[in-house]
Amino acid sequence: MIFDVNNQIGNRRNKPDVTTDSLIAAMDKAKVDRAVVFCFPEKINNQYIEKAVKKYPQRLTGLYTINPLQEDNLDNLKKALENGFSGVRLDAVRHGFMMNDIALLAPIMHICEKYDVPVWAYGAAEIFSSPILFQELAANFPKVSIIMGWMGFSYEATSAFGVAKRNKNIYLDTTGHMFANYQRVIASVDAHQILLGTGTPEAGYFELEIEKVREATSDPEVQALILGNNAARLFKIHQ
Repeated sequence: MIFDVNNQIGNRRNKPDVTTDSLIAAMDKAKVDRAVVFCFPEKINNQYIEKAVKKYPQRLTGLYTINPLQEDNLDNLKKALENGFSGVRLDAVRHGFMMNDIALLAPIMHICEKYDVPVWAYGAAEIFSSPILFQELAANFPKVSIIMGWMGFSYEATSAFGVAKRNKNIYLDTTGHMFANYQRVIASVDAHQILLGTGTPEAGYFELEIEKVREATSDPEVQALILGNNAARLFKIHQ
């Protein structure tokens, strides 16, 4: 099974929209079985994601994008998780908060723990989302699975690896990384904590990222975990 955990679709500002059907066509071409999808953070449109998942329930897993600085979001989040969404997506950089702001994020994390769903959070080399900031969040909410999107985005990959090694509830999304970092993460982090990500449509494309995993390790079991089995387990997809 090939299951990509980082794909954005829907409306964008100042750029062409990315349609659900265009993503499915790309998945078909690359033989990708399933993809996690969420909307663009600068123009939150969770309704688009809801429609996409309803149209392709066997191919798409939808995450609910939430800006914790906006009011009245928690009730909407609960409703979303009760009506087809499979987790939460956070983007500290675009929405202007710190990933170690426990007081701000606690209400969202408590809801995710209650509904037993993961949190995908942008985790690149940025002041708001540096990998080390995930340490406190992971330690405070050990029952919540936290996907560190972009796993430090090359510049802080080593830091991302360290946080994952210390916290078994941290998962690393490989989006945006050079081949050497695929080799490094497989050598230093439990393979059960590594997830295939492409950052479609802006960071990469399916075929290249899949090939990086296959070239980085010759172990078929490790390949299977990273390419899809870990994500399937995390999102409760029965193969």
